Formats: sequence, structure tokens, C-alpha cells
Amino acid sequence: MVIKQSICSGGKPVHYHWRYNCSDNHIEETVEKIMDILKRKYVFNMLTEADAEALIEDRLELAERGRLTPEEHVKSISSQPQLDMFEIRWNDIFVRDQDPVSGIYSDGYSILMRLYYVEKSGCDWFLGLHAHEKEINTDDTITKHRQNTEIEIAVKLWDELSADGSPVD
Repeated sequence: MVIKQSICSGGKPVHYHWRYNCSDNHIEETVEKIMDILKRKYVFNMLTEADAEALIEDRLELAERGRLTPEEHVKSISSQPQLDMFEIRWNDIFVRDQDPVSGIYSDGYSILMRLYYVEKSGCDWFLGLHAHEKEINTDDTITKHRQNTEIEIAVKLWDELSADGSPVD
């Protein structure tokens, strides 16, 4: 199997775009989207929220500088060989739960976030499509199935963008 290398780890500056964003704040919009996902499930205080936002923003800025570390920060999506699709990986976003009955906060722990994106060969841009929390189950088959479902969402979004005449070249 050939492992593709992302332009985000190629050592040269590239441009990041978040899907459907018409402003110049693609990284900011992505951080906002990922934080919205996290806030549906977890509780943040001002410090933990700022830390999570900084981790997300820093990783995206590293990607724009072409400085992501393969496998650690960015990985090719092998289930989609027809696309140059990759995932940006966060394995260290600190979160806390709150018991709905007692209101007691859990001890904090780290979760895994993924951002799926595509790039086109010969281009200097990458397009963020879909972000989600990667949930690990004791059964690897369930974990893989859940992640493949999220990848399919990203593929569908790419197909919709490609089909509606948006400039993707």
C-alpha cells in the first residue's frame, strides 16, 4: 500500500479553507465549529476552553506552514484511495464531564478529534470538510465503523461541493 504524503507536511506554506466559509477567517471558523462540537458534550471553563482553542488553532497554523508531522499530526485516509483525503489529528484536547444530577465535574481527560480534508495534486491549498470526536470503543470493529461513518460524511460533502460547480481545481 502506498502512503500518500500531505502538502501539510511538505515543508512549504499552503492555504487552508474551511468549507462554505466566504470570509478570510477559515482557521477561526474551524476552531469555532470544533468547539461547538465539543461543547455539546463537555464542560469548559475559561482556561480549558482557551487551551482547547489554542491547540486547534496551532495545529491548523502548522498545517498551513507545511509543518505537520506525518502519522502524529496528519494521516492519509486509506479507505478513500480515489481522493487525496487526510485527517488532521488532535490526541490531547482536555475535557471534563458534568454529572447531570449532582452537578459534580469529572476529573479531566484527553479526547481525540479529527478533521478530514482534501487536497488536489499540484495545488497549494487544502479544504477542511468535516470534524468529529473520535470515540474509542473496547471493540476495535465498532471504533473503525464509527470513524468510517464520519469519513463518509466528509466524502459526501466533497461530492456535493464538486457537483454544485464550486471551484475545486
